Amino acid sequence: MNRKWMLCLVAATSVLLTACGVESELSKTKTEDYVELGQYKGLEVSVERPAVNDEYTMNYINYVLTQNAELQEVTGRAAQNGDILNIDYAGEKDGVAFDGGTAAGKDLMLGSHTFISGFEEGLIGKNKGDKVDLNLTFPADYAKKELAGQDVVFHVTVNKIQESVVPELTDETVKKIQPDCDNVEDYKAFVKDLLTKDAEKYYNQALESKLIEAAKAGATFKNDPADALVEIYYQKALQNMSKFAAQYGLTTEQMVSQYYGVTMDEFEKKGREGAKESAQEALLMQAIANAEKIDVSKDEIDAMIKKEIDNGDFASEEELRRSLGDEDIRDYVMAEKVMNVLKDNAVITEESEGESNGTD
Repeated sequence: MNRKWMLCLVAATSVLLTACGVESELSKTKTEDYVELGQYKGLEVSVERPAVNDEYTMNYINYVLTQNAELQEVTGRAAQNGDILNIDYAGEKDGVAFDGGTAAGKDLMLGSHTFISGFEEGLIGKNKGDKVDLNLTFPADYAKKELAGQDVVFHVTVNKIQESVVPELTDETVKKIQPDCDNVEDYKAFVKDLLTKDAEKYYNQALESKLIEAAKAGATFKNDPADALVEIYYQKALQNMSKFAAQYGLTTEQMVSQYYGVTMDEFEKKGREGAKESAQEALLMQAIANAEKIDVSKDEIDAMIKKEIDNGDFASEEELRRSLGDEDIRDYVMAEKVMNVLKDNAVITEESEGESNGTD
């Protein structure tokens, strides 16, 4: 996901769209037919600035250590919840092996609820080399109808017991996790700097969002955006959803259903509602650009491309142009310039985050 509200995003509860790809449509639109500007200078907004202190930094480091945990074989004790067992198993129904019920060398974390009820519980307290018969019943609503509600037996052999061991924070661990850091203190400073940059990014996103909301609240929208403009925004959301789904090997319909819990019809309805709202915001931004006589030069476009690449949002200019296109880039620069006008003339109050990151 890119760092600004202007780049096309799809959220779980609403579709937020940008001015991407609609410059020609906006340029021929008489914004005064749709929106009458209210106050957009001197907007008063209050924004929380995240605190990055030592406790917050250590919480993040502990999370990273957990992600770098290594498996070690367990000796001298029986299996317990959280252990990872390597097992062979063969499932039978009425003495006959059933399809999909047999595997060898399968890793299974006890407590993960990967298998049907009673399977993992039946392996707690077992030792390496143990063989156990698990008499179980498949759930009545099991996906495979031939097994739903049926009594079966699994013959299980415990090949190995392992546990996940979180490494200690040492200089050697640091060098493995972050080779650019030589010791623990270097790594703490590195992480704190990283978190501080992220906090600043989120602060700016929140600030921009509130400024847009405030400018929109002060404006008067005379008419609904043109259908053609709304359609462009909706299609952009659909394209981005499709790209997002493809990253996970899913179709658009699968992504919408599995991740957002709605049908395509429901997604389209919500998407068009979001498209209408975003079209209003685009018209508002364009109206401010017109009022401020804002234009975009080639040098500004080149500078924006360099900034996006330096920020790591895109690997190269070619990738950026493939993702956005020349019109999108110009729109993005235009929107940033309008945003700078709002920021430079706003009255901004910073709120303390309080105890959320462990501040004193």
